Amino acid sequence: AADSYTYYVTTKGGDTLTGTVNLPGTVELPFVDSATMAFEWEADGDLKLSWTNPTGPPSYNSVRVELYVNDYDFLLMLELPSNIDDMTIPSAMIRRLTAQKYPTTGPVKWRVATRANNFDGNNHARGYSNTVEIPWTD
Repeated sequence: AADSYTYYVTTKGGDTLTGTVNLPGTVELPFVDSATMAFEWEADGDLKLSWTNPTGPPSYNSVRVELYVNDYDFLLMLELPSNIDDMTIPSAMIRRLTAQKYPTTGPVKWRVATRANNFDGNNHARGYSNTVEIPWTD
């Protein structure tokens, strides 16, 4: 529940430590509709990713693009400002990211998460898109 919580910890040496955490409660963020997510292999081997950011409340501070194989074996996690809705991953980076993980471990997938942070910089909410698979070519 939304509230301020104070905790007390007694160390092995007998000292008491205390701290307070302010939690905003449940925050439901909008999510990127996976139907708006697109990828394009460019002629030079770069990978262009694009999506449509959600509009309206509640607000979010940033979006995070996640590229991974298997069950979230991450190749790339990139946090971007909330007004960004596309990015290009250079072919040289693609080769480095996937050199040891693909094709033996499974298909490459991506998703976009909206993220909201409070005043203390802690991430209290995420709104995840559905996962989109990227057909891979050599």
